[in-house]
Amino acid sequence: DLNNTGQKSFTVNDYLEFEGGFGKLMNDMKGYFNLFNDDFSQYLLNQDFKENSNRFGALNLRQSLSAKTDVNTYVIANGSTTETETRVLNEYANNGVPFAERRTTLNNLGNFFVLGKISLNYEPTASEDLSVNTFVKLTHNKTNGNISSNSPQQSNALTTLADLDGVNLKQN
Repeated sequence: DLNNTGQKSFTVNDYLEFEGGFGKLMNDMKGYFNLFNDDFSQYLLNQDFKENSNRFGALNLRQSLSAKTDVNTYVIANGSTTETETRVLNEYANNGVPFAERRTTLNNLGNFFVLGKISLNYEPTASEDLSVNTFVKLTHNKTNGNISSNSPQQSNALTTLADLDGVNLKQN
């Protein structure tokens, strides 16, 4: 995904389709809506940024191995650089001595993640069903933030730095 429109070309609908689409909704409505509210869906829906650049790739494979066995797998990789900025003017009454505070919050976020899932479904008979699901998520996130607060009596600055790596593995 390379564009200069500020829009992600891979949408929440694409993600839900990778997870089973309408069939998942019909078979597991709660699981479908949990997907819609998970952190990856929230990332895809986020439009609150000053500047955003994404590098994206995805692969999805669905295959019936036999009349009784299906496999569904996907891999999603994304690297992004995001800049946010918030400017706020707070006015305080302060017991008859009013004053104003100008607060600016700047963040530079560097995120990289890989999501992968494989599902194997085996239904030998109408009364028997075996499902195996494995999900892995690898993340690397760097954040550099700055909050500055200025009022007539005082100026403050706070800098935040984060460098986080994560691995999440789920099986059921």
